[in-house]
Amino acid sequence: MSQVLDQFIQNLNQVIKNLDSLDSKESGGELSFRFLWDKSLDTLLCDLSVEHYFFQNKKGAQFLGLKPQAITLEEANKNLKEKKRFLFSKRKFEEERSTLYGCPWLLQCHPFNEKWLIEVSYDPQRTSNGINPNELIPNFLSHFQGQGEVLKEDLTLTLKEEIPHYSQWEEVMAQAIKLLKSPLNSLSKVVLCRKKVFQTDSVTRACDLFTTMLKESSKSSANLFKILICENDTQFMAFSPESLHVLERGTLQLEAIAGTRPYYNGEKNEAKNAQLGQELLEDPKEREEHQRVVDLIQEKANGLGKITTGERTILKLKGLQHLHTPIQVKLNSASTRETLDLSSLLDLMDDLHPTPAVGGTPTEEALEFIKKHEGERGLYAGLFGVHGHILDPSLNDGDSTRSYSESTVLIRSLNLVDNRKIMAYGGAGIVADSTAQGEWQETANKIDSFMDLIESSTLTTSPEVTEGDPLEGELGHRLKFPKEDQEVKGQS
Repeated sequence: MSQVLDQFIQNLNQVIKNLDSLDSKESGGELSFRFLWDKSLDTLLCDLSVEHYFFQNKKGAQFLGLKPQAITLEEANKNLKEKKRFLFSKRKFEEERSTLYGCPWLLQCHPFNEKWLIEVSYDPQRTSNGINPNELIPNFLSHFQGQGEVLKEDLTLTLKEEIPHYSQWEEVMAQAIKLLKSPLNSLSKVVLCRKKVFQTDSVTRACDLFTTMLKESSKSSANLFKILICENDTQFMAFSPESLHVLERGTLQLEAIAGTRPYYNGEKNEAKNAQLGQELLEDPKEREEHQRVVDLIQEKANGLGKITTGERTILKLKGLQHLHTPIQVKLNSASTRETLDLSSLLDLMDDLHPTPAVGGTPTEEALEFIKKHEGERGLYAGLFGVHGHILDPSLNDGDSTRSYSESTVLIRSLNLVDNRKIMAYGGAGIVADSTAQGEWQETANKIDSFMDLIESSTLTTSPEVTEGDPLEGELGHRLKFPKEDQEVKGQS
């Protein structure tokens, strides 16, 4: 047991001992324990030995579920009605409906007075064990047999492959542009994805990569969702800027993110970044692409309540900047404000996704092209969310919980395969005046800025050049995103 886990268990054990009883009737059979701690839940990830889901939202709240199990919509609604804590939803890009997951052990933490308010919830109905106070800590500990953080300081990544390689990319781009320009075709935009495949020089755990990237991302002012999905056949993580929805206090918040330019580090690049940002705001192609996303979201939200569309601005991230428009819906139904109508919410999520930012427009035609020329994406550009009743330290009503639902689109992501291979993903929106080299560069920008979260703190690189790549020796073959005065070639 690591020192961090030992400290956590001491706090949890103290709370359990101080309770007069473990009566859980009022919480539908669920037990919950709260305490203040000086660390957040991500510090426990490298001690875990079971399948788990981790979700951190843009406000810094963290949600961790151990041994996730698929549940029905009926069971999920029953849980929410009984005010059990929360559940997860997950959807691969190709799937038509999100799957819901419950967990016997749920943990959440929220920033509070320069510490973290922790809640640990246990639902004995999801296990074969009853409520036995003496077995709670051993049961919880049985999920933790890890070694703490053990990532090598000199871990080396070698770029082994780019899928597709550049000549294949040119062929697909040519077909896409031909279709987009055809007067007989209704397709106006299609988002194409590619990936870089890296080999590590030693066995690597997903938690090590994720916690390293988590620390590095915290140095940036950018707000990101931070997601880790660890299952028997999946070790997937994302640091995504894109929210599909947030529902809290009777207001549904949506956002459109589309249109991209580089963003360079350092004060000396402020003028260059401002110029690129203004160029992005004024670029007809980027504006048109962005407006398609805004229009679709407004169309899908029509009828739910009063829609307010915010000002189009620049969203600045590490290495990239995007056009961003917030959209807010004040819901009509009072009952929806008080409890989560999960069925309607899932319908909306699945209706909105895939958005034009990750699929294209019209949706069906774009998805047909992607399926034919790209194959399955899996979790990349899919959805992941948290729904239920969460702690709110600002409430003083004796309960301190409120309804909450939020989901993110899984971009800026990678998949760790067999603990030795990293597959990093990037996509670009293709319209009629796009170029193969320009969109190849945009995807390189996105992948490299994301992989930079690893390299900046722990990794060196030894890239192998892919034959036929026009960007040989440039950004397309670096993990490190360009700083200072390096120019980005081929930016459309």
